[in-house]
Amino acid sequence: MNGIGFVWDAKARALRVQPDYARRAAAMFTHGYGYLMVPDRTPEDHRHMFALIRVAWENLPHRLGNEFPSPDALRKKALVKTGFYNEARIAHETEADAITTATQAARTDGFALVSRRGTWVIVRTPKSQAEGAMDREEFRASKEAVIAFCSNLIGVDVTTLRKQAEAA
Repeated sequence: MNGIGFVWDAKARALRVQPDYARRAAAMFTHGYGYLMVPDRTPEDHRHMFALIRVAWENLPHRLGNEFPSPDALRKKALVKTGFYNEARIAHETEADAITTATQAARTDGFALVSRRGTWVIVRTPKSQAEGAMDREEFRASKEAVIAFCSNLIGVDVTTLRKQAEAA
């Protein structure tokens, strides 16, 4: 990561560079120049996304209850299904070994999408949406993809889902 850690000092009304980043800050910034800082994302971005997911989850058809037992399960599975995942490909010498690995992988991570092709096992796990794990653009893209996925599951357009979340 290329960022620099700062701490807000409310009393001084200033951002202070965290000690571990002092050398990098000195190399990046020029004394006396002004800089515009834009947060990677806001807490409102996160709250908004989780509110939308909760509303979608509360409106899921009953037949999908087992597949998405919680809002977090819905979010994580939606991330994988919309392309926001980490992938591991594991080669085996026999199909029996591949079947064993696939079964264990599915049991270990209930949110993983596990597939097998012959002696290969492919495990896709949801990417973390934590602030340090995704930059602003990837977070926004993943948020929009997840919201579109959720809207499709419950049979409403994205605008309707947004309105329902705002009303909740």
